Amino acid sequence: MLSHLTETEKAYLAGLFDGEGCVGYYKRKGSRARYCYMSLVMIAQSDMRLMLWLQERIPFGTVYGKQGKKAFEYKWETNKRADVYTFLTTIQPYLLLKKEQVDLLLEHLEKEGLEPKSKGGVTPEILAQREHVYNEMRRLKICHKVAIH
Repeated sequence: MLSHLTETEKAYLAGLFDGEGCVGYYKRKGSRARYCYMSLVMIAQSDMRLMLWLQERIPFGTVYGKQGKKAFEYKWETNKRADVYTFLTTIQPYLLLKKEQVDLLLEHLEKEGLEPKSKGGVTPEILAQREHVYNEMRRLKICHKVAIH
C-alpha cells in the first residue's frame, strides 16, 4: 500500500521513526477480566509541516495535536494491525535503532494474522504468545536506554 514511496522517502521515514517514533505492543484490561493486546506505531514532532508531509504520503493513520510540557506537539499514529504491518514492512530495511522491536512485532503479526480475532477465537497458546511479545517489547525498550557519560 506504500509502494508509491521512493526509496529515499522510505529511508527518510525510517530515520524519522528511529529518532522521533515509537513502536509498541500494549495490553489493557478488556471485558471479562481478560487483557486486550494492541500494536501501535507513532511519530511525534513539534513541526506541523512534517505531519502534513506524512498525511500526503501515508493513506492511513491519524494526526492530532496537544500542548506538551514545552511546546505544542503533533503526533501521527495508527494501531490497526494491517496498517502497522504495512508501515513497518515499508521502513524495516532502513531501521537501525528500533530494528529488533520492529522485527519482533512483524514476526508476531505474521504468525497471528492481520485480522483481529473474533470473540472466543483466542486460544491459551495465542494468549501466551501475546504475553511473550508484550514482555519482550518492554525488555527491548528498557535495555536500549543507555546512559551517556
